[in-house]
Amino acid sequence: SMVAGYVTNGFEFQSVEIFQQMRLAGMKPTNLTYAAVMKLCTVIQDLIFAQELHCLVLKSGLEFEQNVRIALMVGYSKCNAMNDAFEIFSSTNEETHDVVLWTAMISGYLQNGNAEKAVDLFRRMKKKGSVHPNEFTYSTILTAQPFISPYQVHAQAIKGNVEKSPTVGTALLDAYVGIKEVEEASKV
Repeated sequence: SMVAGYVTNGFEFQSVEIFQQMRLAGMKPTNLTYAAVMKLCTVIQDLIFAQELHCLVLKSGLEFEQNVRIALMVGYSKCNAMNDAFEIFSSTNEETHDVVLWTAMISGYLQNGNAEKAVDLFRRMKKKGSVHPNEFTYSTILTAQPFISPYQVHAQAIKGNVEKSPTVGTALLDAYVGIKEVEEASKV
């Protein structure tokens, strides 16, 4: 709780310090502890620190915990290490991937300037059929212009009954304005 509290409130040094004290005292960090410390990597964007945490996670046997995997992927994404993020994503069977994991990976590619890869992943997720995009997935993928059509995503959002979500509505509005479709934007 202290580690998470320090990270959340911007006390990076103190969060690392208490994490180290915890380990030196012989206490084993839990999956929640690792997820909180990994969140620190998204703030400080330190790839070496992310890799060290990843090693600790592997030694602890918690690498398959969903929240740890997502935290590791997001941490690597923020450090511009998309190959490492994708390796974590790919390290388990796609059948166990949920919408949060897919969306985190798609978002990581977009944040690192690889819209084509993000769109490819989005299409793979849709093709699988076992995981359905949510409002965050749709609002994220709509930023992948010009590699994806706002019209197609809009139609899919309607089918998924998320088109009235504020995040999807705002993303659709931005996407239509971005391609100078003012009439479609006003309909949204």
